[in-house]
Amino acid sequence: MSEEHVRLNLSLIYNHMVSDAKMAELFMGCPFKTGEYEECPRSIEWAPHNPPHTWLGSPEIDGRQDMGAFYAAARDLIFYAHHSIVDPQGF
Repeated sequence: MSEEHVRLNLSLIYNHMVSDAKMAELFMGCPFKTGEYEECPRSIEWAPHNPPHTWLGSPEIDGRQDMGAFYAAARDLIFYAHHSIVDPQGF
């Protein structure tokens, strides 16, 4: 991995975790109540959380049993590696 690659990754994380979250609601999201749709997702949802689900999910897989499908993401073993990194950052 090049120095430039590391710099770009750190910049992405900084932008989404610090710069884009100037208020608690932007970092943590709006209050979430049972039966309601979350109106303002937290900054961590956009990156670094969501992209790996998109990158690793494939519409070509029968029944979408992979990281790209909400109902099946936890059946993909990479899900646990991904969330072991992302979850401590703000979930």
